[in-house]
Amino acid sequence: MRSRHTWLMLAGAAWLCACSDSNDTVTVRQDPSVDFNQYTTFAIADGSTLDPDVAARIPATARANMDYINQQSAAELVDHGLTQVGRDQDPDLLIVSFVYTSDVQGITYTCVPGTYWYDYWYYYWDPCAWIQPYVYDYTAGSVLVTLSDPVLMRVVFAGLVQGVVDGASAQERQLRADEGVERIFNQYPVTIP
Repeated sequence: MRSRHTWLMLAGAAWLCACSDSNDTVTVRQDPSVDFNQYTTFAIADGSTLDPDVAARIPATARANMDYINQQSAAELVDHGLTQVGRDQDPDLLIVSFVYTSDVQGITYTCVPGTYWYDYWYYYWDPCAWIQPYVYDYTAGSVLVTLSDPVLMRVVFAGLVQGVVDGASAQERQLRADEGVERIFNQYPVTIP
C-alpha cells in the first residue's frame, strides 16, 4: 500500500511540474519584524501622487500592465481574507507594482570538434578542439509587486517575477504574469479562512 501512495505522490508532483509551463524566477521578501495578522485592509496605489512629469513618461502599455498586476494582486489579497478599501480610507497596506522589460545580450559557448592528421597513418579526433562563442539577444521581463505599510512608511512584503519574454504572445505573457503573482502570494505569511 505504501508503494502505491508513493507512486501517486510522484505522479501528482510530475503533473504539477508539467502544468507549470513557465520557468520564470520568483523571489519573495518580507519584513520579519512585522506581524501580518494586524493587516485587514488594503488599497491600490492609483498614481495620483506621482509627479506629473514622471507620470507623463510612463508608456500607456506599461501603465495598463501595472494596473493589471495591481488588480491580480488585489484578488490574491482578497483570497487571503483582506478587504479592499479606497485609497482615501487609510488602508493598512498599499499595493504598488512595476513592470519592466529590457533588451539583454547573452553569450553561450559551444564545443567545436576538430580532426588532426599526424603523418600518413595517424588520425586523431577531438570532440572539443576549441570553444565557439555565440552572442544572442533576448528580452527580459520583470514584474515587481510591493505591499507597503503607510504608517511604517516602508515595504513589508515584496515579490519579483523575472523571465524571458521573447516569442511569447500577449496571452502567454498575461498567463505567466497571473502565475507569477499567484506564486508571490502563495508565500504571503497569513491566510485567513
